[in-house]
Amino acid sequence: MMFNLSRKMFVLRFIFCVFLIVMLHASSLFAVSLSDAVKTVKTMITQGKSRGEIANYVTQVVDNRIISLNRDTSDENELLTSQRYNMYKECFDAWSQEGVDINEPYAAAHWSWQNEVGHCQENAHTAYHILMMALESGDEIGEFACGDHIYFILGVPKGFTGEITIETLNNWQDAYVIDPWLGVCKPTSEVGRLDLTLTQAGLYSIDRVATWSYATYKRKYDIWLKSCDNFSGKYGTESDKLIVTKVSGKSNVVEGQTMKMMPAGVFQVSQSKNNEVLVIYRASEIAGSAVGRIAVLRDVLKGNIFYANFTKIKIGGKEKLKVVLKTKNPKTNTVIIREGILTKVQ
Repeated sequence: MMFNLSRKMFVLRFIFCVFLIVMLHASSLFAVSLSDAVKTVKTMITQGKSRGEIANYVTQVVDNRIISLNRDTSDENELLTSQRYNMYKECFDAWSQEGVDINEPYAAAHWSWQNEVGHCQENAHTAYHILMMALESGDEIGEFACGDHIYFILGVPKGFTGEITIETLNNWQDAYVIDPWLGVCKPTSEVGRLDLTLTQAGLYSIDRVATWSYATYKRKYDIWLKSCDNFSGKYGTESDKLIVTKVSGKSNVVEGQTMKMMPAGVFQVSQSKNNEVLVIYRASEIAGSAVGRIAVLRDVLKGNIFYANFTKIKIGGKEKLKVVLKTKNPKTNTVIIREGILTKVQ
């Protein structure tokens, strides 16, 4: 009996260890922030991981983070309720139509990562930014356009210029297509005419775009990091609302439930010259910092909001914020995520 018990304990411990390893791997895959993804790739490079492993990681981490609004496959639609889809689409359309920084990979990567939406260009920009910052070189990376589709390749031969065809890609050694929008990572040697999105059956030219040097990219990125829009003001008209998009734990609140913004201007933002941001919302106060058109807040000063972020957009000429709030009940550990688009009223 003692032998059987010891054997069972060993098996249980083994299963637990395997589970722990899997969970640790999963936590590294689903990076908390864009900088986390960059750090992970840097670590992979230091560890001597292959290009294929790095390409696969970047494809998965971007694909799992950014929801592609112009795709109709089931894996994308299952991530969004109709309410959330419409809100995300309105936010993305407003941002992209304004044309502010949308073609700068670093700005688009940050915006798309924070808002979790984008088309093929934003997916490619995010992959580009992660690898540019991790490799500290733009020599062997590039975005490629074919027809109206843009994707990314890791392992472009140094100094390559000239016409790019399917045959060209097939001859590149140890190079990988990274296309998070399509959910595809594959060696360029395996790209063929049947990869219609990547090659348009060979009927369109494949053009290399976004060929920054690291020095130029880093200089522009550093300037962007120090620049910032002014978010100060009061937000939330009576017609605005926050939608519950996720509930974890026991709660009377359910997904899809809405909260009206009353009284008007109840979401208050103040910003210092150093781009430090403070938000006061009902009984909560939380602080953080802003870059570009993005603010991320994690320093809890008061109340149960433990994380917030928002980005600036304009809809119909009116200044608005796309807001995400995460609250936690300290007694039940219930976490509730609320999102909404709030109009500036002062």
